[in-house]
This record gives sequence, C-alpha cells and structure tokens, in this order.
Amino acid sequence: MLLLVTPDYDQAVAEFVQEAVHGLMSQADPIYASLRRVPLPEGVRLARVEVGDASTTSPEVHMSEQVTVQRSDVVEGNLEQLYDVLAHIAESHLRQFMRPFFEYVGDAAKAVGNSVTLQDATLGWDDLLDASEKTEWAVDAGGQVHPPQAVAGAAVSAQLRQLPAPTDQQQQRAAAMMKRKQEEHVSRRRGRRLR
Repeated sequence: MLLLVTPDYDQAVAEFVQEAVHGLMSQADPIYASLRRVPLPEGVRLARVEVGDASTTSPEVHMSEQVTVQRSDVVEGNLEQLYDVLAHIAESHLRQFMRPFFEYVGDAAKAVGNSVTLQDATLGWDDLLDASEKTEWAVDAGGQVHPPQAVAGAAVSAQLRQLPAPTDQQQQRAAAMMKRKQEEHVSRRRGRRLR
C-alpha cells in the first residue's frame, strides 16, 4: 500500500486532531465546553484589559504533548490506539490550559472591578445577590442583560450545589435586579446615542 503525504493531507490531519482533542476536552470539563472559540484577528496575539491604573494581559498558553501513532495502527484501522492518544493529549492540554485561564479570568475581573471576594464560610443566596448587584452584567447581541457567571473552585461549587432553593423574597429581589440592570443598560445606550 502506498501512502502519500501531501500538505493538504497534513492540514486535514491537523484539523482532525485539533477538533477531536477539543471535543474530548469539552466532554471532560464543562467550563471548557462553555467557552466560545473565536480566532483572534490576523496579527493579534494577546488581549489586554485596562481600567484606570489596573491592567492584565491574556496569557500565552503553549500546549504541547509528544505522542506517537504507529502507521500500522492507522492502516489496520486500530482506532482504539488513536483514541487513547487523543484522550491523552486532551487530558494534558486541559491541565496546561485551565490554570492560566482561571488566573487570567481572575486578573481581568479584578482589573475591571468585577471581582467580589466572599469571606463568610456560610455562603447563601443573599451573598450571591449582593455580589451580582456589585458587578457589571453582560449584554448580548440583542441588547438583553444577563447576570454574571461565577467562577468558583471545587469547594465553593460544592457549597453552591447544597444551597436550598431561593425564597420567594430572594426570587423577587433577583427579578427586580434583572429589570433594573436592563433599564440601566437601555438608559446608558440611549445616552450614548444622543451624544
């Protein structure tokens, strides 16, 4: 059997491996899976957040892993070996990617003032509502505001899962906050248009 390697073949293999590794990383980590992959414009390597005197720059995460796939396994259709290699790469890349990602998210949130540290060991719905009140809310393409997403470690995540359902009063407070944040966004947008 003659196997020719061409630049197109190399590109196709690279894209296949990249998508397969991304898929396995997404299966393994729900936070990674929720991230939207957007290519940076040509020539752009870093993103920088600057607010007042505070600033942070996106990390360059160079992920690498040395693996070998035997040609005979590919030719004979031994996909189990290929899957094992891809799973190993995905596991390694998650370890290499997620720590700098969380550090960058933390630094960026602090730089723009969207960081709230809760010291109390008894975290509750009122604490979360207070934190949501103090932070900037995201706005989607349709102009609708959305509550901030929280980034929390394993211990805090476990604590959040154990919370009882919010009370009626807490749900009313959340709904009023959502309405007020939306009105504030519309007011700011209107003010920008009038200038």
